[in-house]
Amino acid sequence: MGSLKKRKSKWDLFLQNIFPTDINSDSFAASTTRKHSEMEAWMDAMELVSHCSKLIRKFPKEEKYDLCFKIHQCAYRIPGYIAKAMRRYDRYTYFQNMNAAYANLMWLETDLELAEALGYITKEKIRLYIEHSKYVSGILNDLISQSRNRLTEKQIFSPVH
Repeated sequence: MGSLKKRKSKWDLFLQNIFPTDINSDSFAASTTRKHSEMEAWMDAMELVSHCSKLIRKFPKEEKYDLCFKIHQCAYRIPGYIAKAMRRYDRYTYFQNMNAAYANLMWLETDLELAEALGYITKEKIRLYIEHSKYVSGILNDLISQSRNRLTEKQIFSPVH
């Protein structure tokens, strides 16, 4: 009787691309095989940064240090947190950084909706930004869900494990 190997599902193969080492190990070193710049979420977040930078140039000068600054900060942090997550040293920090990217994305959406309410951008223009943001949030949500499924309850709710 030969040894039977467990056949990997498409899901496991996908996760193995994200976590190149053993996906069942509790501790793994940062990966150099998968770069953040290859991730769809990072590329789309970078595109969103570019669009938001162009958008805030058209805002009134009095908003330079308020709403423009908030939009700028949120937009720039999203790809940064994704890149930081890809250099994670364990699943918890990966999960934590992806959650931070998602939180900044939600904050960005709120600020864009506020800009629309204040009359700085039109409904049609805000719709394009929000659609792009929703697309990125869908990707991030999938990555967070995958990571959460691999963590124990203790690892999710306790920063020290």
